[in-house]
Amino acid sequence: MNDIKQAFHGEKAIRNAYKSNLENNYPDEKFKFKTAYNHSKSMLADLYEVIEQKIDETGGLSAHNLLKIARKPADQELRLLKELAATTDESKIIVDEAIEAIAETRKIFLSMVDGITDSALRMADASNIHNTYRTNLQSGIRVIIISHSQGNMFTNEAVKSINQSDSEYSGSIGTIGVGNPASELVNGQHVTANDDYVIIALKAFDWDVLGTNCSNDPGWIDDPRDLFNHGFKPSYFRSFLKSRNMINERFNNLISTLEFPEPILGNGAIKVALTWGAEPDLDLHIYEPNGTHVYYRNRQGVSGFLDVDDTSSFGPEHYFVECQDIEEGVYQFCVNYYYGTGTETANIILLTADGKTRTTSRRFYSSEGSSGNSNPTIMGKIEVSKDTNDNYQFKIII
Repeated sequence: MNDIKQAFHGEKAIRNAYKSNLENNYPDEKFKFKTAYNHSKSMLADLYEVIEQKIDETGGLSAHNLLKIARKPADQELRLLKELAATTDESKIIVDEAIEAIAETRKIFLSMVDGITDSALRMADASNIHNTYRTNLQSGIRVIIISHSQGNMFTNEAVKSINQSDSEYSGSIGTIGVGNPASELVNGQHVTANDDYVIIALKAFDWDVLGTNCSNDPGWIDDPRDLFNHGFKPSYFRSFLKSRNMINERFNNLISTLEFPEPILGNGAIKVALTWGAEPDLDLHIYEPNGTHVYYRNRQGVSGFLDVDDTSSFGPEHYFVECQDIEEGVYQFCVNYYYGTGTETANIILLTADGKTRTTSRRFYSSEGSSGNSNPTIMGKIEVSKDTNDNYQFKIII
C-alpha cells in the first residue's frame, strides 16, 4: 500500500546509510541507488494481487477463480428467490424487493472484482522491474535488490526469470528480502521480525511463508515502530533495530561476493535500452540533434550507435553515444511496434554520464509494421547543453 513517495523515502534511507561508506571503501567503483516500484492501486486491489501471486507461487486456483467460487452462494440465493417470487403471490412484493437488493449488491461486487482483476498493471510492473535489472546486468553492472513486503513477490519473479533466460548473470544479482510474504527468496536471504503482524496474519491463513528470524522488539514502553511492525523505514531500517544489523550484514556480504557481469551493451555518456515482453519485435528509433534517424536500417548515427537490434522477443535494443561524440541539442527516443499479434508493453531506460536514470513504459495495442517507421511513438528525450565552464549538462524529459 506504499505510494511512490514512500518508496522514494525508502530509497533515500538506503542511500544515506550506505553511499558514503561504499565510496570510501571502493573508490574505483560507482554505486547507484534507484527505486524499482510496483504500483499500489488500493488496499483491496493490492491484497488481491498478493493472493494471485501467492497462488502462482504455490500452483493452484487463480484468485479470480476463488472469487468466482465465493460468489456462487449469492447466485444460488438469487435463483431461489426468483423461483419463490414466481410461486408465492402473497409475498411477491417483498420477495421482488429482496431480489432487487441482492442483485444490486451482486452488481456492485462484480464490478469491484472486475475492476481489480485486470493484471495489466501488475504485468507491466513485473516486466519493467525485470528489464531494469537485466539491462543493468547487460551493461556490466552488479545488482543488489532490497525488497520489502509485496516487493519480494515481484523480486522473485524477476530474478527467477533472469536465472532462467540469462543464467550467466545469476552470480551478479543478489537480494535482501525484508518483511517477506513469499515462501522463498531467490538469490538471497530474508529478514522478517517475529512480531511482524502482516506476516503473522498470512501464516494464520496457512499460507506458506518464510519463517521469522529476527527478534525486533526494542523493549521500550513507547515502541517507535508502526502499528503492524511491518513498514520498511519505521519497523526494519531504524539504526537501533536488530533487523538493521542483519540487513547491513547481508548487504556488505553481497558487495564483497557478487561477480561483475560481462557487459554486452556499449558504454557511453548517453545509454538507452528498449525492452518488452514475448511479442516478437519492437524497434527503438532515435532522432539525434543533427536530424539523423537511427534505427535498424540505419544503425550508425552521426553521434551514436544502435549496437543491439533484437527481433525475437524481450529485447534489449540498445543505443549509446560515446563521450567524444556528444552533440548539444535534443535526442529523441521513440518506439515502433513492428511485429506481433497482441498487446505489448515497451520499457525504455535512459541513462546519462552524470548519473541520471529514468524509466518509462507504454502500452501498444497493435503492430504497425514498416509503416510505423516514419512516425514512431516518442517515449523520452535527453536534452544536452553546456554550462559556463564548457561542461556537458543532461536533462532527461519523459
